[in-house]
Amino acid sequence: MPQILGTILDSGDTPITGKLRVTLSGTMTDISPDPDSINVVEPKLFTITNGVVDITLRESETKKITYRFEFFKTDGDGELIEPALLDFYALVPNATPIQFGTLVPTGMVNDVLDTGCLRIAQIIANDPSLSANIGGPFPRGDFNSLTTYKYRDLVNYLNRVYICRSTSPIVGILPTNSAYWQLLPIEPDGNLILGSAEPYGSSWNGSGLATSQNAVYTKIESVSSDLNLKANVNSPSFNGVANFNNTLRVRPPNTNDPGAAFAGLDIQTANGYRSVVRFSNNTGSKRWEVLKSEESESGSNAGSNFVINSYDDSGNYIGWCMTINRASRGVNVVTPSAGDNSSRIANTSWVRALTSALAPLASPEFTGAPKSTTPSDPFDNTTRVATCQHVQNILSFYAKNTSPTFYGIPVFSGGATFNQTANFKTIIANSGDVYNPGLDIRANSNSRSCVRFSNSSGLTRWEFFKSQDAESGSNVGSDFAITRHDDAGNYLDYSLSIARNTGKITLNSNTSVNGNLNCNSFTTNLVADFASSATGNLGDIKISPNYWYVCVSTNTWRRVALSAF
Repeated sequence: MPQILGTILDSGDTPITGKLRVTLSGTMTDISPDPDSINVVEPKLFTITNGVVDITLRESETKKITYRFEFFKTDGDGELIEPALLDFYALVPNATPIQFGTLVPTGMVNDVLDTGCLRIAQIIANDPSLSANIGGPFPRGDFNSLTTYKYRDLVNYLNRVYICRSTSPIVGILPTNSAYWQLLPIEPDGNLILGSAEPYGSSWNGSGLATSQNAVYTKIESVSSDLNLKANVNSPSFNGVANFNNTLRVRPPNTNDPGAAFAGLDIQTANGYRSVVRFSNNTGSKRWEVLKSEESESGSNAGSNFVINSYDDSGNYIGWCMTINRASRGVNVVTPSAGDNSSRIANTSWVRALTSALAPLASPEFTGAPKSTTPSDPFDNTTRVATCQHVQNILSFYAKNTSPTFYGIPVFSGGATFNQTANFKTIIANSGDVYNPGLDIRANSNSRSCVRFSNSSGLTRWEFFKSQDAESGSNVGSDFAITRHDDAGNYLDYSLSIARNTGKITLNSNTSVNGNLNCNSFTTNLVADFASSATGNLGDIKISPNYWYVCVSTNTWRRVALSAF
């Protein structure tokens, strides 16, 4: 909205403080916004401090409705003091800013005009930009989206002339918007619009000119000639990519001679180039292609092979599915994965790979249930295939499931489980230390060899074993140990260990001996002297550097002093 600026002074140029009352002479409607607006004749009071006028009002020039301006001084309660010091009617122009003084009439009269009208005429006459905007229309040249246009401005756009019909200044609104612009039936040079005889070409692109009947007729004849040349009803020839959005029907003549057949669709390309039939979805994204390949024809029917390709959901090439060699008529398909057991086509490469894996000529391994004849001799020792029945016959004699007897030195790899009694016989070779062991459990020097005792559920209870301590020389390593395990089969600790190099026996907990304990020497760890009420159990014995302690009852000790000798 227009801004009104000015200063109100008294007769001695002193600014006056008061109130300015502004009232419309009639109702004013603006239908340009959505929703529209209506200004009624309700007065509006503006406070004027130190004479400074700085207010905004809706322009009324285009509506031809005046405002009444009244300026009053106010008393101590802010009430208006009658009469008004200033009282006049004026139109608010469609411009901003506006000097308040230009709205106030002088009240003087000359022999031609009221002084206010005379002053307005003088202002317009002395300002070329104002005098140029009176009347209209106003030619502004080619339309520019950055230029501000006003009511009755003329612009050129797409070889058409438009006049601004907006009463408010506008910027960036195209002349094709009929709410703000009106199309005039004239050319930019002022002539009436007639049809252009310019032949069809690039100059038509973006042009707003109407073409003449002659130019249209010439183009139609040119198109008709092209259709007759390139899309004949009889034997039409297509160049580039021909798209058929609906059904393509072809009806070649009937013939029983394969060599004289008439092609329903004949796609011709030079040697070394593809000719393709493509299948796409409704958005043009490729799915399949059937084609004559681009391999050059080098003689003897080589080259120009047949190929089928597949494409993914985005229309990108996945790979070939099948090829047919024109010379050999050999059909090639993609090799299935090694474990494929579907009904898809198996090529020779897949069959040979599967044969090499499952039925090699050298040391073949058979899966499933292969069958062979059983050797008549149960003790056949040749290289012929041994059936399950033949093996059972041999096992029944040499390794029966019930109470089998093993000869020689049988070797078990991994864990051997004996569900019943196992008898091992040691054969003494002579009267010396040489003998054949009944059970020989072997392991590397840094690996454990173990005998385990478990319950019927397989939960470990006890193990005795050669330890996994590496043998480093001088009989060190591969010690002997006995370990105990909890109800869940988890390791608790070792109960006894024997060092192989020293023969030293280590007991991990209290040891009870039923009967006498005879030893050549007795070694114990000395303790510090303690009180007679120290914790202890009946029969406990401890030795300090000064005393021999014996626990005679729970937490009750007696001691004997030690002396030199």
